[in-house]
Amino acid sequence: MAETAQPRFGTAYSDLVSDEKLEELTGYTRAAEQTRVLRSMGLQPFPGRNGHPRVTWEAVNRIMAGTPVEARRGAEPDWSAMDGP
Repeated sequence: MAETAQPRFGTAYSDLVSDEKLEELTGYTRAAEQTRVLRSMGLQPFPGRNGHPRVTWEAVNRIMAGTPVEARRGAEPDWSAMDGP
């Protein structure tokens, strides 16, 4: 029976895109090319211990759904709403 992924540093292993899925997603096996493609998609991968980029499925799904990076990074609120009528 396969072991269940255990949370580490606040992120479950299962939340990270696997090396196999990274290859499928980017079309490349080399870490540098995978990183280039992920960045061109608007993702900010971080380096894994094996040198391959790491991203979460949440980040990938947001990009695939068309959610702009700026909207996810806390876009500036409409301060004029504080002025009142």
